[in-house]
Amino acid sequence: MKIISAPYIRRLEITIDAIDRALELMDDIDKKLIELVYWRKEYTPEGAGAVIGISRATVYRRLNKITCLIAFQLGYIKEMEKKIK
Repeated sequence: MKIISAPYIRRLEITIDAIDRALELMDDIDKKLIELVYWRKEYTPEGAGAVIGISRATVYRRLNKITCLIAFQLGYIKEMEKKIK
């Protein structure tokens, strides 16, 4: 049986903390998109947009913003504003 290394566990903790911080900054629509598309895996992004009542372009704009927010929280990008415009 392989024992998980301490650096691996630490990296998971960092990732979880970053996602928690990102979730705190999201509005209810962003959270609903994440729930429908990624957690439940019930809808495509377009389908989730139809359920929520937002356009395809808005769905992808929000998903891009969410991805950038998580990347920012993880330290992969330095400036959030420039990446989502």
